[in-house]
Amino acid sequence: MRYLFALLPRAHPYGLSVGVCWQDWVIGPGLLLAFLLFISGIVIPVASVDKMLFFTGSYSILAFVQALFQEGNFLLALVITLFSIVFPLVKLFQAIQLWWFIDRRSDGLTRALRRLEVLGKWSMMDVFVVSLGIVVATSTNLANMTPQIGIYLFGASVILTMMVVGRMERLAHRISKEKEN
Repeated sequence: MRYLFALLPRAHPYGLSVGVCWQDWVIGPGLLLAFLLFISGIVIPVASVDKMLFFTGSYSILAFVQALFQEGNFLLALVITLFSIVFPLVKLFQAIQLWWFIDRRSDGLTRALRRLEVLGKWSMMDVFVVSLGIVVATSTNLANMTPQIGIYLFGASVILTMMVVGRMERLAHRISKEKEN
């Protein structure tokens, strides 16, 4: 267990992660686990395709986006890239920054919290986009797709991120209110 904590980044001396109560200690490891699940979810195949116009085989989100770009489906590739890769990564990095690196005594806490809340409004859009693509392809007989472990890892990353960030936001709001008083 001691070695696990050695992997965690060194926190700002007045960051949110310093001096938390026993219920909030899971936030840091939860963020790291969510990040690992996210990377696994976009690299490991999310679906295997048996019959489709352009694609056959097993595809990760990254491979699917690459195949869409190669086939000239730029709009769909950009939408999937934006909602399934960019937004979740930005939200995770913003949460990690808020947890470990922002001084809780500064106004940066309020700004970072606001940015995180804006990103949180798009939380399930990434899973929705990937799932919608699978459902549309299978329901229109465009393809026979079977979900693979990657979609579950990806979904677990999104849900874990939502839970951990929600806990962190409550802690940050509590600290902000204490700071105002």
